Amino acid sequence: MADLILEPYAVRQRWTASDPGLRWEVLIGDYLEAIARRCHEMGSCLVGHIKGLVLFADGEYLRISVVSPGRPAEVEGRVPAETMGFLLSLNVIVYGKDRDALERISRGEARHIIEKWKGGVKVEEVEGEMQATATAHHTSNHEK
Repeated sequence: MADLILEPYAVRQRWTASDPGLRWEVLIGDYLEAIARRCHEMGSCLVGHIKGLVLFADGEYLRISVVSPGRPAEVEGRVPAETMGFLLSLNVIVYGKDRDALERISRGEARHIIEKWKGGVKVEEVEGEMQATATAHHTSNHEK
């Protein structure tokens, strides 16, 4: 293992959905698990830590992490009800994969989610946004 490279990858992603009842914890957990599996499928590597973090304005947070392609994601915190979007801080530390490979894998797995949800979920990378924010959509009587 001493010869495995380490080039961590970090990115901020804006996640949005058209369904206010989406189970974000499951979706993000599936995403991180898919990144770990894909890294493993591409050959020699060791997953150090793949982590997603979302901070919400009301003090809530969601932290999901994966430490092995064979183990389910660990979830801490929760997404407030009716949340339609947020910024996810993604950190991928995998020994044996260079930064470019981790970027391609992360983007590819995000595309798979977008395709699976047929436009109901969008993922885009953002630059320069330092503060994590989340938006909630509450149906009012005016919208019914």
